[in-house]
Amino acid sequence: MFVRMKEQLLAKDDNSGNRLYLRVFMDDETNEKVSANIHLKLKGENRYRVIGNYFFHEKTIYLKRNSEKHYYRATKSYGFNYNILTDPYLDIQWIVADIDDVKYRFPKSTIDNYGTYLHFKQEGFELQRFLKFSLIKNYKSE
Repeated sequence: MFVRMKEQLLAKDDNSGNRLYLRVFMDDETNEKVSANIHLKLKGENRYRVIGNYFFHEKTIYLKRNSEKHYYRATKSYGFNYNILTDPYLDIQWIVADIDDVKYRFPKSTIDNYGTYLHFKQEGFELQRFLKFSLIKNYKSE
């Protein structure tokens, strides 16, 4: 049986002119937030980047990463959008990162405690917290 859902589109700009979009899905009867699709539109680009999916009851964001595109070799780390991580509307507590088809599940506090800030503003990217893969790999999921 299908459940009727309604959706709401929310947007938020960062200090660099980039825009985050949340497409929030809610139960039509209870108005309870179920999930959100997260997209990023960088100021200098015409396309929207898929960031991931958030599930409100789990307080978990699901991300897909490809090492070819997302691994920052200089620091041996992966970046996570700072504005998403700190958004009180989402209240993220857990991150599930699918990196090259291997899943890692770790608390957001790992990024809060061990992540480093990097902002490639000249290249048009958003502020990110980078977490070394040597820490992420300790959270491999089965």
